[in-house]
Amino acid sequence: MTNLLNFLVIDLGSSAIRFELYQGPSNNTLNNLNKDLSFLSKPRSIFYRRFRARLADGFYQDNIIKKESLDRVIGYLQSAKKDLLEEGFRIDQVAAVTTSVLRDAINQSEVIEEIKIGTGFEFKVLSGQEEAELISVG
Repeated sequence: MTNLLNFLVIDLGSSAIRFELYQGPSNNTLNNLNKDLSFLSKPRSIFYRRFRARLADGFYQDNIIKKESLDRVIGYLQSAKKDLLEEGFRIDQVAAVTTSVLRDAINQSEVIEEIKIGTGFEFKVLSGQEEAELISVG
């Protein structure tokens, strides 16, 4: 039997949140797969939500993420997580990333902490280079 891993990817941008759960073989399973079955190593999307979160609303006036925007983002993340779990999915690993708006925010660390407290998700702020590399691979 193949051991499948559920990997949640959350992309928090200035205007939208992409929340997607992928399922694919674990590393141990990949190592044991026959080369003829290599197509099985590609993860498939099994849950997807996208929200127009507008994290950057009012941001460009003073480079501060506003409480209203932060609360909206936390609410969307909580809702998506609840839906995912209610549909019977499990989360084995999480990659939660954010880009330029939080990279430039004066209150970056407070925002990241509030999201972690409110959702359990710990976000990594990508550098401009890391963001460019991820965009280039899709």
